[in-house]
Amino acid sequence: MHTHQANPHVHVLVRAESDLGVRLNPRKADLHEWRMEFAAELRQRGIAAAASHQAARGVAKNYLNIWQVKAQGEGRLRNQRRSHKDSQVARDTRADALRAWNGAAAVLAQSDKWEDRNLARQVLQFVNTMPLEREPAILARRGTAPRERGLEP
Repeated sequence: MHTHQANPHVHVLVRAESDLGVRLNPRKADLHEWRMEFAAELRQRGIAAAASHQAARGVAKNYLNIWQVKAQGEGRLRNQRRSHKDSQVARDTRADALRAWNGAAAVLAQSDKWEDRNLARQVLQFVNTMPLEREPAILARRGTAPRERGLEP
């Protein structure tokens, strides 16, 4: 368990070969599904855990592969990877996530329940603190967040 950072976390290794010697070839969607199932199992055992996509958290960080970290440490990494995901697909995914958060806040803001409207306010506060500083188009749209029914900033 890594407790040296602000967010304690663990890394899980998955054997890429079955007991019969068949090689696994998981895709990103498979890995995310495994993470979600693992987090659910942890929660059933009383351990707070979550599995979310970077885009849902407003994160756009690229991480080095293990071999790149090793090569970098040995001074033989030739090409540096960009520190942030900035492809059109990544930007579109983050924009979709932001629209989903704002949509959820808008629905919650229309509720007759104070708790829902309070949750809408919390969602908007979260959205307004998402680390999207590299996304000028998304930042420009932040001003259009729902403000109905007592959700003024």
